[in-house]
Amino acid sequence: MTAAETEADQAGQLSSAPEDAQLQRWLRRQAAAEGDRLDQLRRRFWQGAPLDRLDRVLVLQARSLLWALDPLQACGEGDVVITVAEAGERERLEAQIQVLDQLRRPRLLTVPAGEPEALLGPLEEGGNRFEWIVARQPFRDLDPPQLDRWLAVLTALAAPGCQLRLLLSRPQLGPAGALHRLAPRPPATADRLAHLQALETPWLTAGGFDAAALGERLAARGWRLEPPAEWSEPLELTLGDGLLERWFGAAAPYRQRLTAAAGPEAVAWLGQELAARRGQLLPQPLGHQLLSGRWPGEGRSGQAHQSPGTDRS
Repeated sequence: MTAAETEADQAGQLSSAPEDAQLQRWLRRQAAAEGDRLDQLRRRFWQGAPLDRLDRVLVLQARSLLWALDPLQACGEGDVVITVAEAGERERLEAQIQVLDQLRRPRLLTVPAGEPEALLGPLEEGGNRFEWIVARQPFRDLDPPQLDRWLAVLTALAAPGCQLRLLLSRPQLGPAGALHRLAPRPPATADRLAHLQALETPWLTAGGFDAAALGERLAARGWRLEPPAEWSEPLELTLGDGLLERWFGAAAPYRQRLTAAAGPEAVAWLGQELAARRGQLLPQPLGHQLLSGRWPGEGRSGQAHQSPGTDRS
């Protein structure tokens, strides 16, 4: 389904109140500020979502307003709650929503990554349950017990028929793999890069949980999961000092892992090879997994919410 078709499907679900021109302008500005690439990713994330004007939506661990734009537009008589991990992130988002009418503003809650129970107090007091729970890059750097605490809290906050959407993204090439793909080179250099690429490939998936691991834990709690949608996004990043520092700075995890696996000489060599190509575009494709599911039961209208991708005709 194209973005235009999705918009048409949702048009009949918007509030019957006159269109809020200020809100529409604000939504367009927020989407434009994130750039075309992320805006396209947002459209794919919400594609086919049967958002209703009365729906209550929980957006987890947000670093921007991007993933809340669709429910802010579609759920004018419901509720949108956005959690952030730090007070500084909350202040930044609060500044961005000041132009909105009080009744259309999302609620912002500070919920540290290691304290999911902090959600329950302010939400359970009002008997809040959600028709949608969504997140981009959730549960990063959590250990399994911490993840299970989050899932217990989210399950407690799910309304009957609640839909879940979690978008997980990972780089598909590390520094050595990206350089190996960049251009043909002498066999000895190519072999050395191939060796370093083989070492770094497992690190690309280190930390966090993939869709399969999340799906198993959610299914054990009673969620009904769809097979995850998976796709690759070709990206290129300009090789500059910021990227080099992220990989080879004194405290960079990549540098530490490569030193332990291949020795400091390999680190110095790879860093020099990359530094010599400052200003070039480096391939950095991303792999995306969209995990979708539903909590059992009937939704607000008395019908079970449809799973993403279901034909609504």
